[in-house]
Amino acid sequence: MDVFLVPTGTAANSLCLSAMTPPWGNIYCHPASHINNDECGAPEFFSNGAKLMTGAARLPDPERHTFFRSVGLGLEDIAIANELYQLHRKNN
Repeated sequence: MDVFLVPTGTAANSLCLSAMTPPWGNIYCHPASHINNDECGAPEFFSNGAKLMTGAARLPDPERHTFFRSVGLGLEDIAIANELYQLHRKNN
């Protein structure tokens, strides 16, 4: 496992999302979510164009990569990231 230390939570959140979402992908989040309200467009910038989808977003399309992000920050995020990492290692 690689560990990257970053100076801010915004950088950490945005880099995590950009590592898991291609530029043409969507990041589905709640309209009141932290990444939508507090990250000032950083997730879209660091992912090179992936869009934050809030509110009444269309249903996920199997042809388009999707990353679901929880509203809060905490242990569930670590568990999700670990499972995704293990799945990625297993498939590559």
